[in-house]
Amino acid sequence: MWTLFRPDWPEDSEADYGFMLWDGLSKGTLNNILNLLERGKKVVVFYGPSGHCKTLRQIPDLLPLLAQCPQSAMDEFEAKLDLTSRITPAQSTLNLV
Repeated sequence: MWTLFRPDWPEDSEADYGFMLWDGLSKGTLNNILNLLERGKKVVVFYGPSGHCKTLRQIPDLLPLLAQCPQSAMDEFEAKLDLTSRITPAQSTLNLV
């Protein structure tokens, strides 16, 4: 099953994998990415700032994309999504401060 994930479609548990268009700023898209990865699903992310696609198979695969996000976005992700707890233990390679 191929699923184009829409922000208004919460059935991420039924998808085999997701395809996300992410600008590195949207907390909703990041939350959907995390939800899928937490369920063991693959996610193909088109990361707008670099113009490249990346396949994520597990949370540590997300860290290089997070490292490219502006600090203001990282602060928002932490406040709204409790990012640190969701990427533990993978966060050891990412500086959130």
